[in-house]
Amino acid sequence: MPPMNPNGQFPADFLWSASTSAWQFEGGALDEGKGPSVQDVRPGQREILRTASDHLHHLEEDVALLKALGLKAYRFSISWSRVLPQGRGPVNAQGLAFYARLINLLKENQIEPIVTLYHDDLPWALARQGGWACRETIDAFEDYCGLMFDHFAGQVLYWQPICEQNLLTIDRLLSPSGSLAQAFQENHHRTLAQARVFRRFHQRGYPGWIGPALNLVKVYPLTPDPEDVEAAMNMELIRNWLDLDLAVSGRYSAPAAALLTRLGAMPKLEPGDAETLKSGLATMVSFSSYTSVTVKKGAAASFTDPTGMKYGFNLPGIFEIVKNPKLGTSGFDWEVDPAGTRLILEDVAQRTELPLFIIERGLGLKETPDTRGEIRDVRRIAYLRKQIEQARLALAHGVPLIGYCTWSAFDLASTQNGYQKRYGLIYVDREDDDPKDCRRIPKLSYTWFQKVIASNGQDLELTEELNGKSESLKNQRTEDRK
Repeated sequence: MPPMNPNGQFPADFLWSASTSAWQFEGGALDEGKGPSVQDVRPGQREILRTASDHLHHLEEDVALLKALGLKAYRFSISWSRVLPQGRGPVNAQGLAFYARLINLLKENQIEPIVTLYHDDLPWALARQGGWACRETIDAFEDYCGLMFDHFAGQVLYWQPICEQNLLTIDRLLSPSGSLAQAFQENHHRTLAQARVFRRFHQRGYPGWIGPALNLVKVYPLTPDPEDVEAAMNMELIRNWLDLDLAVSGRYSAPAAALLTRLGAMPKLEPGDAETLKSGLATMVSFSSYTSVTVKKGAAASFTDPTGMKYGFNLPGIFEIVKNPKLGTSGFDWEVDPAGTRLILEDVAQRTELPLFIIERGLGLKETPDTRGEIRDVRRIAYLRKQIEQARLALAHGVPLIGYCTWSAFDLASTQNGYQKRYGLIYVDREDDDPKDCRRIPKLSYTWFQKVIASNGQDLELTEELNGKSESLKNQRTEDRK
């Protein structure tokens, strides 16, 4: 058990971090030997991703900004198809050299690299051969991860094989040809792939920690009616705990297997699968958490995503999403729930004693520089401040939290809204239809987060000195007001 921390002090070695992902940030979608991924061929996205935030050509500048921010760690993803253009086979030396350069720069500046190996950017060559529906993709993924371990062993100590695996399942359910059975069979293949990667990491004695990078939400019942409570439990089970339990215990829990069987979606396990799942287990648990959802007993006629953002979904006869009357929403209609950060941390801590890492938590806003060329994102500061306060309270309750990543370090191409929805502490000057020069402009939140890190999470105030002539934080409209 972790030692109690009654004052909620962040440990001296706490990993203050910020995140990006390769396909949303790097640009150069088909440059320097890179092969296309599934993201690069998505209609309406190809032109944006051709440049994205042009990290490929701003590498030194970007690391210098991260250093000046005071980050203890930086989470990024490696593009599978930049390293292996066909997903397997010949290695792209230019791709490997790019990531070696990034990791070396981070280490030289005392910033720990946190590497995600797959951030929903399957090489297009593998997708055309069936993608995660084919077991051959499991072999390809293990080989790719092994290559990265061999190449960067000792330099990278924190590894996350698959980003937000549970959201990939929801994505598949929402696809035109999706079905419950198919979605969870593909998820089973990803789980096997991850277990084999865990096993390889442990067997070869690579230093560091490895574990899942899930997307977790606190789920509330609409009322104390037992049917609503059961609906919330079922949603948590299938959305949150299924993949967490597989990563930390290597098995489908009895309640999860029963629910999937009831839905006709229990994956087919081939001989040896159960043993593979248990052969490689996580040594840490990372997760993103942006919002919470509220549900009632399911009356929906079909599987749908009423949020439009994959964070919740209706499952006919099981649960149905409803608006929480106690929570306000962001400008993009996500419910803002600071306490949900702590509650989901405590939920996870009840299911495992492994170290926990929040690897994405941020606020997307429509932003443009003001007449002074500045971005005074006070609303983002208010949001992050409340999240960090709740993380500190979770520490006081004994949660073994080792790091906090805001999403994102820089503005990047949002999954669904391009550059209309900005998450960064650093503004990137481009629009969806015009890459401009991708000039970097630190926002007010950048300066504020500098102070947070320098004080190890103790000074969360937005002072007049920082805010200039703007109103104080308490007088600003924040997104958690109803």
